Amino acid sequence: MKAVKVQFKSCDNCHKVVKSNVRKCPECGKREFTDIYLEEKE
Repeated sequence: MKAVKVQFKSCDNCHKVVKSNVRKCPECGKREFTDIYLEEKE
């Protein structure tokens, strides 16, 4: 088991977390995001 850092982004408007390849928030339709990194265990 090792922890892997996976890049996600969080919508600046509604704070929904989406994968880093998403261009537009599925929740509110905005395009402003903040990059975040979450650790996932393999």
